[in-house]
Amino acid sequence: MAQHEDVMAQHEDRSRELDRDRYRELVEQVREYAIFRIDCDGHACTWNEGVRNVLGYDEAEFLGFNVAHLFTPEDRATGVVEREFLEARATGSANNDRWMLRKDGTRVWIAGRTSPIRTDAGDLLGYSKVMRDHTALRKAIDSLVATEAGVEIQRSRLTAVIEQMPAGVIVAEAPSGRIIVGNRQVARIWRHDLIVAEDVEEYRAYRGFHPDGRPYRSDEWPLVRAIATGELTEHEEIRFQRGDDTWGWLRVSAAPIREADGRIVAGVMTFSDVTELRLAEERLHQAQRIDAVGRLAGGIAHDLNNLLMAVIGHADFLARDLGPEDARRADVDQIRHAAERSAMLTAQLLAFARRDVVQPRALDLNAVVRQSERLVRPVVGESIDLVVQLSPEAGVIHADPSRVEQIILNLVLNARDAMPRGGRLTIETASVNFIGEDYERDADCSVSPGRYTQLAVADTGQGMDAETLARIWEPFFTTKPVGQGTGLGLAMVHGAVAQACGFVRASSEPGQGTTVRAYWPQVSKTSAPVDTEERAPAVARGREKVLVVEDEGIVRNIVMRALSAYGYHCIEAGTGQEALRLIESPDFAVDLMLTDVVMPGIAGGELGRRLASVRPGVPVLYISGFTDEEVVRRGLLETRTDTPFLQKPFSPATLLEKVREVLDRVGTSGPMA
Repeated sequence: MAQHEDVMAQHEDRSRELDRDRYRELVEQVREYAIFRIDCDGHACTWNEGVRNVLGYDEAEFLGFNVAHLFTPEDRATGVVEREFLEARATGSANNDRWMLRKDGTRVWIAGRTSPIRTDAGDLLGYSKVMRDHTALRKAIDSLVATEAGVEIQRSRLTAVIEQMPAGVIVAEAPSGRIIVGNRQVARIWRHDLIVAEDVEEYRAYRGFHPDGRPYRSDEWPLVRAIATGELTEHEEIRFQRGDDTWGWLRVSAAPIREADGRIVAGVMTFSDVTELRLAEERLHQAQRIDAVGRLAGGIAHDLNNLLMAVIGHADFLARDLGPEDARRADVDQIRHAAERSAMLTAQLLAFARRDVVQPRALDLNAVVRQSERLVRPVVGESIDLVVQLSPEAGVIHADPSRVEQIILNLVLNARDAMPRGGRLTIETASVNFIGEDYERDADCSVSPGRYTQLAVADTGQGMDAETLARIWEPFFTTKPVGQGTGLGLAMVHGAVAQACGFVRASSEPGQGTTVRAYWPQVSKTSAPVDTEERAPAVARGREKVLVVEDEGIVRNIVMRALSAYGYHCIEAGTGQEALRLIESPDFAVDLMLTDVVMPGIAGGELGRRLASVRPGVPVLYISGFTDEEVVRRGLLETRTDTPFLQKPFSPATLLEKVREVLDRVGTSGPMA
């Protein structure tokens, strides 16, 4: 048991490694921000190009660096460092807006945030920090606030400075609120010309929204509050609508400008477009949620797959003993159907989290669609016109054929459900070339410019609003009534396509239908696509000797019973050690070893290696209930990628077909002496 727990612990370690890899890929996309993690002792664990740009440190000298030395001596002496991390732990986030030190000793005004990183159990692992250089902006604000002369006198001098600011700057006089200064960044960020407000009421033209969706009233704008009450606003985040009707996020600061006697004569508001940073944070959180779902599902899938295999296996044995007219046959079929649905739900969840074992190969997408068409036509019903348009240029992709078929089925079922009164459903393939402005990046898989094969499924159904469209890839999110949907269909599509280094896009409007497009990188046309035509399972009898190594008794019994019923001579071993004693016995002979991959003690890959050393040429068929490809790969050690493999749960018929295929491949002619 301890050794089994060690394997699971190694699995968890690898999951965290994968999460760190995804995190590193995300932050590298945001080069104007220094984004890094530190451990509980304050030492840097990660680095991105933004660290070089903002703080001046290369990766080698920054990793392991104590970030306390980024703070000024006065901040360190007054306990600012400790208070910042205390606030982050207490509230979940702390602003670190202050003067800090670059590598060369110069001071820069940093605007940023510190957030704690915790385990699922709530234990503190360290902190994440996001920083941006706002030195020029800070100096300009200090100049505005410190001036003792009137705003009108200083306007010409300050305008030149303000125009060079990387952030948007607006100055308004008091008490009217009339805008008297606005730099060119205002138009760039808002994507329309500066709206010159003559009084406070005119601020309604600037369309801002609270995080809960409520619009900002004209008197709620930070600039108006600064003029009216002298309120100082720091880094208030506002969702806003640009002039081209796109949406983004602003980080807004505002301050009053006072005369020497304290009278407010104007107000200044600065703002930066932090949409890219917010998206990066959301993508990181989404990646963390995906990883958490995958760990949860992967933790139970091994045992669940073993149990489902027992249900499916015994249901098949019962069905074989019952005649077609037996009234009990329908009950057995329902038991098997329920078990298969349970296995499919688990597979969909794992495919979304990218923790399932896939067997990709070169595929002709058009051939897969033609094969799937025969399956989906009866599903869509007579009220829906199914149209299939296949481009001869669609090309060859590298993917697991069963995953592609599942993607098509899920998209078709979603489209059908969106058209309860009938309509038109189109399945289309095409070749698409992403170049120049067409270059895009997906949240989970970097997309390089180049040629892609597109699968599009479009319907003329009810469509979706923007809020619903933004959530369709989330696991368990569904708009269907209770009992009619699991919310895993599109989540599985997203995960399965990303697992093949592709990406997905969806477009929809209420009443205008929905189109979902999946893109896979095209592979060379010289790659021979595999045959995707459906073949009936070849369940042939045999007489070879098979060593069955499986630590789970219910699975071992199913395998032994299925093989014995078709003439195979089976020898069983409940542990790797027991199997090893048999293998190394001088008088032991076997035609095939069937072994679980991950077992306490000796793993399946090690057994296969030992068998090859004493019985060269004897094939090995590996099976596993683990769903994480990394766990299976470690259990197989250095075996080749084309090693015969069966993912639990599998039916007795599938097992018999695979065993026969492996034996025929090496040309056995009967049990060894």
